[in-house]
This record gives sequence, structure tokens and C-alpha cells, in this order.
Amino acid sequence: MQHHSERSALEAFAAAVPVAVCLVEADRASPEQARLRFSNALAQERFGGALDPGLAVDDVFSQDQAAPRASEVCARAARRGHAEHLRIRPPDGPGADTPGEVVVVRRLDPNIVALVCDSDGADWKRAEFHAVVDSALEAILTKSLDGTILSWNAAASQLYGYTEAEAVGMPVTELLPADRKDEVSQIVARLSSGERISEFETSRVRKDGSIVDVSLTITPVRRAGGPVVGAATIARDVTERRLAESRNRLASIVDAAFYPVFSADLGGNILTWNAAAERLFGYSASEMVGAPVRALLGAPEVPSDALLRLAFLPNGAGAEPFEVVSRTKQGDEVVVEVAVSAILDDRGEITASAVVLRDVTHQRRLEERLRQTQKLEAIGSLASGVAHDFNNVLSVIRSATGLLVRELEEVSSRDLVDEIDRAAQHAADLTAQLLAFGRKQLLRPEPTDLNAELEATVGMLRGLVSADVHIELDLADGLPQIEVDRTQLTQVVMNLGANAAEAMPGGGVLTVRTLLAATDAGGAASANSAAVVLKVKDTGKGIEPGMLERIFDPFYTSKSTGTGLGLATVHGIVEQSGGRIDVDSTPGAGTTFDVHFPLAEQDA
Repeated sequence: MQHHSERSALEAFAAAVPVAVCLVEADRASPEQARLRFSNALAQERFGGALDPGLAVDDVFSQDQAAPRASEVCARAARRGHAEHLRIRPPDGPGADTPGEVVVVRRLDPNIVALVCDSDGADWKRAEFHAVVDSALEAILTKSLDGTILSWNAAASQLYGYTEAEAVGMPVTELLPADRKDEVSQIVARLSSGERISEFETSRVRKDGSIVDVSLTITPVRRAGGPVVGAATIARDVTERRLAESRNRLASIVDAAFYPVFSADLGGNILTWNAAAERLFGYSASEMVGAPVRALLGAPEVPSDALLRLAFLPNGAGAEPFEVVSRTKQGDEVVVEVAVSAILDDRGEITASAVVLRDVTHQRRLEERLRQTQKLEAIGSLASGVAHDFNNVLSVIRSATGLLVRELEEVSSRDLVDEIDRAAQHAADLTAQLLAFGRKQLLRPEPTDLNAELEATVGMLRGLVSADVHIELDLADGLPQIEVDRTQLTQVVMNLGANAAEAMPGGGVLTVRTLLAATDAGGAASANSAAVVLKVKDTGKGIEPGMLERIFDPFYTSKSTGTGLGLATVHGIVEQSGGRIDVDSTPGAGTTFDVHFPLAEQDA
């Protein structure tokens, strides 16, 4: 059902166009029901004034008996949507005795068609009308070849800001930006050759001086059978489409960016979320868009309004990047550097914030490891100096006790001296551990078969651990020899094994495994591997993250007994041997130590 306002608009349109037009309400199912809806003044004049609304089309217009009826042609045009041609004779009036008038039947609406005069001499006017029919809601103007605007519709006024009275007679160059003035000559040259220009995208200037992006379709207009004398132009505003395309391009660039990027509105809710952010945090865009930023970056050290406060500085100036600790969807802790800047609209007002993140977790861990190494080196140097001095004192004590034992005759006195000697020996062992931790002890590295040493050492280890701790050996075949002090290697294995057994007070599995270090991207072992790895894994209670950072510190222990030098000694021996030790532990899921030993020279 056609709304009255829409019908009125079509009638107003037909009344305004400079060509004879009749509007017909066609009936697709019953063509004979086609009725006149409206006829403009030029049509009344041309066809004799007997064109009253409501008359049946076939009663108003007659045609040759062999030709289809006017109602049938109207119904066909309404069904198909493309132009039909019809030769008609009005029942009376000036054209009654002529061979007939050729009209073009065009559909304007699903049930409304227009009968448009197609007689010679009306090319210019018909070209404008048909252009309007093709794009009734777009800006339409006609111009002569010298660029003078000849007609101007309401949509053109809306698009460009000039009234019809202001525009008609104005040179079309008034609509061109200064850097596009040469477009007129190029367009005229193409039109003069009869070329139709379709969807030519450019920019034009409104009356208020603002720039509008338009798509132009320009059709040359000829005098009857003669040369091109002007052009009919349809202008369509494509500013919003271009902005959308620009936004889409920007969104594609942001989505493909290496760094995580998201945007947030003035309320601190996430608006966009790129693929890198999804890779870092594990949350998809559908999960994060609309979520509050605080849920992601709401670490205690960041004020609740930090993003807004930092983003919305005067003039949209950015703030210095800051770091927060966040968590991924899987619960893993990540350290991110956050850079916030304001997003401004065309008026320079802040509408949102753009947040760029950089994952610095690995960098911070390396820095922490470096600090830990430097701390251990400093403590090791101190411990080594003390141990050397203490060793000298102990040497004197033990030498003196040795002499006393030989000179004393009473057994009780000799027992006391032996006790002194044993205590001194224990102190000497402690100094040896301090020297090992400080990497100052004398090592005698030699080519060593790690598997053979482990088989012998694990045998001793079984005698030290409780019966409910099951030791499994998983030794890789054909391992190259490593360069290590065998005595110190035994101490490393015994210390790691004893530490693992203590982590399983209720029993468990202690796995001792060897393998070649992986060198390729897939993790496969290679004959050119730079190290042999000893893995010592337990199924114990694991180590808490806070304690994991300090396990190699000297004198640090979570047990009620022990010196706290066991793992510090292991770390010192491995480092002094040119190797590396890593630890991985999950509370409740056990701990794994990976010791990397360098290859012997003949196997390197």
C-alpha cells in the first residue's frame, strides 16, 4: 500500500519536471484496471486537458488495433521494472488526428508507472527526467558544455547547500575544490565524444566551504540527432561510505598489528579487540567487547580511573607508558606495558581511548634472572672469601687435633679430640659447599659417560631414600660424553635426588632421565646438539611461585632442618662446569630440574 506522503512526493516530482508526464496506477494482476493517477500541466496541454484522475488508461488513450493496449504495457512495465515504449492517440485535443505520440513507460514505484513524452525536440528534458527516475533521491543537475548549470533539483540543494535560484546560471566550477579545477576540461572532453561517465568518485565543495565526497554519473545530452550540447549529472554522497571504508581499512591494519591493541569508550568499556590481544590473553573479541577495562588491567598498582585519567589529557596528549600485571584466560600471569592515547572526533573532542600493549613478561623474567645471578655472584664472592679464611682456621684445628691424638694416652681424652676433629671435618664440608656455591673450588673436569655415572650414583641414592619412593631411570642411548668433574657430578645427582625425595614424604616417583638437548624448531634431538640434559623429576607437592624465585639462594630453605646450601651448591657446581640449570614446578603437581651439561671436546 502506497503511503499518501510517498504518493504526494511522486506527484510533486511529476509536476516539477520539465516534460509531459502522466502517472498511472498499474494493476499487475488485472491490467485493464490501470487508472490515471496524476497528469502534469505539460501533459494536460499536450493531450488536450481530458486527463482526469481515476480514468481508465484504455479509455483515455487509444492505440493501433494491432498494438498492445496501454493498460497492458503499463502492467508489463510495472512487473519488469524496465522501460517500455508505446504509441498512443489521445481521444481528443491537438494530437487526435496525428499518427500518434510515442511515450516511454517507466516504473517509479512497484505500482506506479510514468508515461513520458518521447517526441522529437525534447531530448534535453527527457534526459533529465530519465536521470531523475533512475535516481530520484540523488542530486541531479544539468549543465551546458561551457559548465553553466541549467537545472538543479531539491536533492542537489540538500547535498551542496545552494538553492535552485542560487545554482541555476552558476558555473559548475564553483562546486570544485581548488585542486580539482582541471576535472571540468577532462570531463567535457569525454562527454563531447559521447562517452557516458559512470560512478566517477571525486570531491566537491558545499556552499559553506566544507568538502563532500561524491560519486558522479554524467550522461551527455544531444540535440535531436545533433552534437552533444550538455550533460545530466547524478551526484551521490559517498562521504559516509568512504569513512566506513577508511575505518574498515584502519580496523584491518589494527587487527593485523603485531602488538595487542584495543579501544575503550568514555565509560571504560572495551569497544574493539584485535587478534594480537586475543593471542596474548586468550579472550576472543566477542568475549571482550563490552567488558570493563578494569577486568583486564585492574591491577592494584593502577588507579581505577588510570586509563581515563591518562588518556584524556588536555588536547589528547598521550601519557608515559606504564606496566601492569594481568592474567590470561588460562590464569597465567603476564606483565604488559600499557600505552594509552585519546581518540578525537572531527571537532577535536575526546570520544574514546586507544590502548596499545606490549608483552614484557619474558623481558622482565630475564631481568629478574640477571638480578638473581648478580645477587648470587655477590653472595658467592662473599661466601668464597669467608670459606677460604675459615678453611685456613680449620686446617690449623685439624692439624692440632691430629697431633694431640698421637700424644694422648687416655682413651677418654682421645675420644674428645676425635669429636673435635669430626666437628672440624663437618665445618670443612660446609666450606667446600660454600666454595662450590661461589664457584671457587678446584674442579677436575674430564670426559664422562653421564649414563654410566648415573647408574652408579642412583644405586647409592636408593639406599638413602625411603622405600616408598620409587626411582625410575630413563636413559637415552648413544649420548655423547660430557665435560664434568665426576665427583661434583655425583654431588649434583645426590643433592637433587635427596631434595626430590624430601618433597614426597608420603612416597612417589622419582624419575631420572637423560636426553640430547633439542636444537630444531620442532623440539627434535640432533647429533649437533650443544648439550646433554639430565632431568630429575618428582611427583611431590611442588614449589610455590614465590619460593621458586629463591630456591638457589644460599641458606634459604623451607624445611625445618638443613643448611639451605644443597640447591645453592648444585647451582654453583653446574655454573662452574659451564652448564645451566632450570626448574619448573606447579604446586601439587611436582617439580622438574633440567641440568644442561656441555659436551666433551671430542664430542662437541
